[in-house]
Amino acid sequence: MRLDKYLSHTGQGTRNQVRHLIKQGVVEVDGIVCKQAARHITNEVVSVYGERLKYEPFLYYMMHKPKGILSASKDAKLPTAIDLLQGVNPLPVHVVGRLDIDSTGLLLLTNNGALAHKIISPKTKYPKHYHVSVREPLTPAQINRLETGVELDGIMTKPCQVRAIDGLTYEVILIEGRYHQIKKMMHAVANEVTALHRTRIGPLVLDDALLPREYRALTEEEVLQLQTFHDA
Repeated sequence: MRLDKYLSHTGQGTRNQVRHLIKQGVVEVDGIVCKQAARHITNEVVSVYGERLKYEPFLYYMMHKPKGILSASKDAKLPTAIDLLQGVNPLPVHVVGRLDIDSTGLLLLTNNGALAHKIISPKTKYPKHYHVSVREPLTPAQINRLETGVELDGIMTKPCQVRAIDGLTYEVILIEGRYHQIKKMMHAVANEVTALHRTRIGPLVLDDALLPREYRALTEEEVLQLQTFHDA
C-alpha cells in the first residue's frame, strides 16, 4: 500500500492533506523521515509527529435493504443487515443511519467510526434522500409545513425539501435522522407514509444494479467523496 493511502486510511486526512504532511517531513517510516508519497508500506512502522500509527483496515459497503431486515448488528429474533454480510467481512461493521424494518433502500455499513459519526451528525449536513409514498396527495400547505419544520416530541424539525415525483410519491431530503422522523412528520400534517425508500446519503447514491438484499464494497472514489463531502 502506498504511504499516502496508508496515512489516509489511518485517519490522518484526505490524500491531499496527508501528502502535505509528507512534504513537511513529519512522517517517518521505521524511524527515518520519508517524503515519498508513493513509498510502499507493508509491515514497516509509520509515525506522524513521532506518534506511531496503528493500521486497521476500514471496510465500506452499500446495501440495498429490503423490507423485513433490521438495521442493526444483531437481534435475537429478526434477521439484520449484518446477518446478510456473514462470512464476507473479516472485521465488524456497523450500520450508518438506520432504516425502519418496513423501509427499503440504501444502507451504508462501515467500521470507520469517525466517518459514521460525521455522516449522521446534523451539524455536518449530509443530506439523506428518500422516496416517500403517502396515503393521499400532499397539499401545498402541507408541503410548506413540512419544509419549514413541524414540531415532533417538543422539538421543531430542521428545514427539509419536498418534491413531487408522482401523484402519491415525493422525494424528501433531510439533514437529520430522528427516530421515525418522516413517518411522524407526515402524521403531523394529517397524512400517512405507505412506503419509504432511501436513495442517497450525501454524495453516495444507491447502485441501480443492486437488488434487494444485495451489497457491494464502495469504490475508492465513493469513499473519498464521503470523506470530503461538504454541504454547498
